Amino acid sequence: MDTLRASRLTSGDRVRVVSPASPPNPDLVAAGVDLLTSWGLRVELGEHVFDQWGYMAGRDEERVADLNDAFRDPGVRSVFATRGGKGAYRIVDESSWRTTAAPAWARSTAP
Repeated sequence: MDTLRASRLTSGDRVRVVSPASPPNPDLVAAGVDLLTSWGLRVELGEHVFDQWGYMAGRDEERVADLNDAFRDPGVRSVFATRGGKGAYRIVDESSWRTTAAPAWARSTAP
C-alpha cells in the first residue's frame, strides 16, 4: 500500500473546522482559529460546528453534512476536527472521507 502524503499548507489556503463528535468549547475553537489564521490560512467553520444535541455536536445528519461539505469542496485544503468523541463512529459510514483530497486532522481534547 502506498503512503499518502499531504502537501504542505501555505499562506492563503482555505481550511475548514468541523465538529464530527462532541461539542467544542467555543473559547478553544476561537484560539485554534486565531492560531491557524496567524499561519496565513483562511479558516472557515462548518455550519453546525457549535450545535449540541445530547452529548454530541448536533444530530448525526448535521455533523456528517458539515464533514462531507468540507471533504467535497475542492477549495478546502485541509479539514480540522474541533475535538474527538464517540459520536464520530455514528457518522463514519456516511462520510465521504475515502473520496477526498483534503487531509483531515483530529486530536482528542478529552482529559
